[in-house]
Amino acid sequence: MLLACSCVIAAESRPLVVEVSGEVLHADTIDVAGFRLRDVVATPRTEGDELQFSEIHAKAYGGTATGIVGFTIGGSQIRARIDLKDVDLNDILSQWRGNPAGLVGKVSGWIAFTMPADRPDQIHGSGALHVEQANLLQLPLLAVLLAGDPTAGRNVDVLDLPFLLTDGMIHIQEGQLASPSAGVRFTGSIGIDGSLNLALVPTFSFNLLDRIWGVGTLMTPVLSIASSRLARAVLRGRLSEPVLILDPFGTNRD
Repeated sequence: MLLACSCVIAAESRPLVVEVSGEVLHADTIDVAGFRLRDVVATPRTEGDELQFSEIHAKAYGGTATGIVGFTIGGSQIRARIDLKDVDLNDILSQWRGNPAGLVGKVSGWIAFTMPADRPDQIHGSGALHVEQANLLQLPLLAVLLAGDPTAGRNVDVLDLPFLLTDGMIHIQEGQLASPSAGVRFTGSIGIDGSLNLALVPTFSFNLLDRIWGVGTLMTPVLSIASSRLARAVLRGRLSEPVLILDPFGTNRD
């Protein structure tokens, strides 16, 4: 790591004060809350009791990351805002929990959070992710839910995922997964320990039926609503061993 900066320490009878004003920092690798940044360039400085690395530019999982990271002097608290562009979904999953389903996609978005340095389970923040060129509807559990989705193409799915982070949980506010022939709306939570509690509502487009003049226009909305209700489900268990439970009447939701 190369660091070009100046430091001023004022002691005397007052509390220790550290001031940093720098031009450039370069690090091969930095880990922030489990997210690995490579070839990092940033500007270090102090503000109050916080050591900040601003104007961060880094490589991350085949894409790029920019943002700011702050550490309280003594390292008790971490604050960060990271923006991602064209990050490889497979690279992220392979580092954290593996990717046995072979999922692919390009991830862009942002995440902002604060957390105690030694307690990731107490992370608080928010974010939003956008995944495109993905094959998410080919997941075995979703393929069952969507009756195989035989008309879906490969690597054409799109996912929008706004979320909140509280007490070690990722709370999904209104996720939307879409492909040309079907989609899934979902809400719920994912724990940092891998636990799942998601409610899924599929939607179907009935593209072929739409082409039938008169009848298709009338029947498509009715069939779409009916099919979505019958195929509602909850996803429980863990990321490594998810369990899908059909729940058309909403009796299994918390």
